[in-house]
Amino acid sequence: MPLVTFGQDDQLGEIVIDNPPLNLFNADMLSDLRSAVEQAAHSDIRAVLVRAEGNDFSAGADVSVFTGLDQAGAIELEETVLSLIAAIEGLPVPVLALIQGQCYAGASTATRCASSTSAKATPRAPRSCTSCRSTPSSLATSATTRST
Repeated sequence: MPLVTFGQDDQLGEIVIDNPPLNLFNADMLSDLRSAVEQAAHSDIRAVLVRAEGNDFSAGADVSVFTGLDQAGAIELEETVLSLIAAIEGLPVPVLALIQGQCYAGASTATRCASSTSAKATPRAPRSCTSCRSTPSSLATSATTRST
């Protein structure tokens, strides 16, 4: 089952991240998100809503994606993420990101390329939206430096 899907109701598109409880970004999710964005781009929608299942929008990257990552792999990951962000920004329709609960790191960056963002605070998880300043290549460089 895909971790991200695209659906359409009349001319409203909906991209749904579905990997609760934390909706962590990993290679499969990035691939599925890219596929959903491409489906949205080739549809006849007039707007798209990006949302997530569960209590939190996303806690960001699954740290396992950085395990054993060398500099070349980090650069490839960075290019994948940046091209995905460009694809979201390049959608020819308004994009609304509906954020509930927590939204951290790369998920926060991805939602910033939406035309509009709506956040809902909940009693369990007040809205928190932050962005990590480290890039995958800088993380790989740091990891390489620490391991030598």
